[in-house]
Amino acid sequence: MDNWFHARGGQQQGPFSIKNLREMAARKELTAGDLVWREGMAQWLPAGQVSELAGCFVEPTEATAPTVSVFQSAACIARSDAISLYQRVVKPASGKAMNTELLNEKIGNSTTGP
Repeated sequence: MDNWFHARGGQQQGPFSIKNLREMAARKELTAGDLVWREGMAQWLPAGQVSELAGCFVEPTEATAPTVSVFQSAACIARSDAISLYQRVVKPASGKAMNTELLNEKIGNSTTGP
């Protein structure tokens, strides 16, 4: 397991797994501008510039915010967590039933996440 660290406001935190960082990004506890580092990297980089995390920071438009937010989170956390997030956040807000075919198409059938 890789040990990742992140820094904000001059304070370093960690170690974290990449899964932990993705979950933090999904909860907006880690931003694209926060610096991250792990052994083997030449320097600290903004999280949004690190390939393992870059997909976590796509900004949705106002019209697509609920759907994009779910798929953005799905890129960062396990599929089962994304379905749970959809059921707790989007479905109650929109009153729409979950389209599992669309969800599977957008995030794949993986149960372990990226």
